[in-house]
Order: sequence, then structure tokens, then C-alpha cells
Amino acid sequence: MYQPHSRYRILASSLALLVMMALAGCQAQPASAPPAVPAATGAIEACAANLHDLCGYMLQFYVLNGRLPETLNELAPMADFDRELPRVCPVSGQEYVYVPEGLRSPTERRWLLLYEPVAHDGVRNAILGAEPQGNQPMGLWVVQLNETSFRSFRRIIVPLEME
Repeated sequence: MYQPHSRYRILASSLALLVMMALAGCQAQPASAPPAVPAATGAIEACAANLHDLCGYMLQFYVLNGRLPETLNELAPMADFDRELPRVCPVSGQEYVYVPEGLRSPTERRWLLLYEPVAHDGVRNAILGAEPQGNQPMGLWVVQLNETSFRSFRRIIVPLEME
């Protein structure tokens, strides 16, 4: 039997889970000690704020769809009605690079999902993700990567199984 309020309970539960995941998982922490930030601090902070917004949209998308989006365009419905989805770095004016399958590093357990296309004084703002483990949800972090750390991330190619 159809119960009109059950849909609202599911929506409310999903939103509550999203808020908990966002508070627990979307945390800013440097992956390594960045060099001094240049004079354009405001633009760099705007870029980090964009990535925090994208983290929230990705987590919301994940809760609703059980997967991360294949492109950033899939996040557009998640954006606030009065704002466009932040796709461009305010420092370089170039689009963020999104890698839905993630890039892996031998020195980092998290994977690289999104990053600035250009380093600013040797530092890139980026989003790292971690798989859900046990009762912990998937986590996303906005970080600053120095170029050495950034260059350690690579695509992992999984060989096809031969039959």
C-alpha cells in the first residue's frame, strides 16, 4: 500500500546521512606541508571554497546514487538554485580536472579525484577520496598537494582477465 509520508521519511533520512557524511568527510587538511601562499590569497581561498562545495555535491550524489558521478556535469542538479556549479579555478581561469576512477599514489591510501590544472607557487588544491570501510562512510577531503606529492598519483590500469 502506498504511504505518502514514507517518501518524505526516506528523503529526510538521506539528507541527514548526507549532512553527517559532509561533516565527517569533507575536511580540509594538507597532504604535505605547502610552501608559502602568494599574495593572491583571496583567489586561492575561493578555489578551496569551490572544492569544498564540490565535495558536498559529490557526497550528496553518492548518497542518492550509490556511486560518484562520471562527469562534473552530473553534479549540476545538486548545486544551490542560486549558484552555478563551480567548474573553473578562480586563480588560473581553467576548468578543474575530474578523474572519476581516481588516481592512486604509492604513498597515499586516499585517491585523487579532482585537482587544479595549474599549480600556484608549487601547490595545487585537490579533492582526495577514501573508500567506505566498516561502518565508516566514503570520505572526501580538500587538500593542498605540493608538486612532488601531486606527481606521485597515477592511473592504475587493471588488466583484463583472460578466459
